[in-house]
Amino acid sequence: MNVRGVIAIVIAVLALVVALGAARRDRHDTSSATPARSVTVSGSATVSGVPDQAQFDFGVTTNAATATAASSKNAAQMTKVIAALKAHGVAAADIQTQGISLSQRTNASGSTIVGFTASNSVSANLTVAGSGVIVDAVVAAGGTNVDGPTFTVSDEKELYDKALGQAVVDAKARAQAIADAANEKLGKLRTLTEQSSAPSPVAFESVTAKAATTPVEPGKVKTEADVTATFDLG
Repeated sequence: MNVRGVIAIVIAVLALVVALGAARRDRHDTSSATPARSVTVSGSATVSGVPDQAQFDFGVTTNAATATAASSKNAAQMTKVIAALKAHGVAAADIQTQGISLSQRTNASGSTIVGFTASNSVSANLTVAGSGVIVDAVVAAGGTNVDGPTFTVSDEKELYDKALGQAVVDAKARAQAIADAANEKLGKLRTLTEQSSAPSPVAFESVTAKAATTPVEPGKVKTEADVTATFDLG
């Protein structure tokens, strides 16, 4: 056999070795790429608390024969309402104008203007404990419209964080129950996703507040949290 023939045989053998090695790697890669067994569960929790803050809308509506008279009368009464809020400890930063309007009033047929109506309203953030007294003070100062309250808790984030932690515990308990039922060992946590984006207190149940001239019952609010978790099995 000449030299060229020997070289050709060597090249062929080397090519076969390379091909066999590649096949072995492919089989290894395929087996290692097989996803590990896992279980995905949802967890949720609700934490309740007694609200200590209340938001009210206070308004003044006045009528007069002319637009100027209705507007002036309204401004005078609303100034007294705002003064009453501040006199009872409501900070200026917690008082915000919500709307001002001036409209004409007509007779039944709409053909004749018989007067004008002016309106002005503000929102105020109050403590629940003092809200009843403040409502009465606003009405005494000339307020003609009262809407509310909307209850919140000052430690809202703290309640939510507590609910979030309990939701994680709930998710793990669910995963453990599934693993036990399947005769599997629950492994480490692989992924954890928060589903609820922000605290969102919701009215829950009523409790009686301290007596006030105008009774205000804060009840309770509940804060909910939800998570999704994936755990390894085996």
